[in-house]
Amino acid sequence: MNGNNIYENNYRNKISKLIKDNKDKTYLSGFAAFINKSSSTIFDYLSYIIAFINTIGKKVEDLELDDYTGYLYQMNDKSSSYKILIYSALKKFSLYLKASGKNNRDPMQYVERPRFSESETTKNKREIGYLNTREIHKYIENIDNGAGTHRAKARQENWKSRDKAIILILLSTGMRCSALYKLNIDSINFEEQTLTTMDKGNKYRKFELSDELVKVIREWIRDREILLGDKEEDALFISNRRNRMTQYSISDVVNKYAYNINGKHITPHKLRATYGTQLYSKTGNLYMVQECMGHSNPKTTELYIRGQKNETSKTASDIMKNIIF
Repeated sequence: MNGNNIYENNYRNKISKLIKDNKDKTYLSGFAAFINKSSSTIFDYLSYIIAFINTIGKKVEDLELDDYTGYLYQMNDKSSSYKILIYSALKKFSLYLKASGKNNRDPMQYVERPRFSESETTKNKREIGYLNTREIHKYIENIDNGAGTHRAKARQENWKSRDKAIILILLSTGMRCSALYKLNIDSINFEEQTLTTMDKGNKYRKFELSDELVKVIREWIRDREILLGDKEEDALFISNRRNRMTQYSISDVVNKYAYNINGKHITPHKLRATYGTQLYSKTGNLYMVQECMGHSNPKTTELYIRGQKNETSKTASDIMKNIIF
């Protein structure tokens, strides 16, 4: 089954359960249809609104400006990114209530969007969060050598080519974990040396693959066929149960091989930050990095990059190839 369809179905099921578990909030299904965003965003918005209503303890027809602003004020100890997410959900909900006639006011139209800011702690975490070139090489060596006890390393042997393909795709493309989760065998075009997937916001994206990365992927596909045997499975990356890996299991793979990189908990998101930082340090071209990372706003890209300018005309694929291989 198509990875994107599986991803969407999983979230639709989670949305249905959320609505079912909150039968007293009869407006949730209408609000879900009104949001008009990806299933994952709809699920997040519904979760935020349920928390909001449970905290305020009022009927939706009685909600006033102070209810919204007071709730946002309670978020002052949260990160600005989180506050912006809550604000977006509340703003959409307020508009829905007015449009549906469930409340004759739309108070959130008068509320300013929280400003984005980074605490010193967050800045420091971002500065050390990405992998430098030396750490990238050490990280990849760990895949070849294995991680953990002798027994753990023996179990990893059959899956070494899979783990290497996962990590090198993330490092080489800056792909989000959710996009990698959706990959199928037919997502790869070996003739063009490209990989296609559905990214955040249901955006179709195509990634260029270097010769070296294609070789790594081919090796995994050969091992994958042996591991699957007669079982049919569309997913590019399979678990030891021979079905599509979850995002949690992908994250476990990514972190497992960073055991000896001091002070760094490596996640798929950190590999994405590594990709952005390394590209920017080699090119100094913010807008190129923005396009390669699929950001609609360069301000978002700036959060990922922590490097020094160094002009070059190399493509993203070539740059990451030279860093990794």
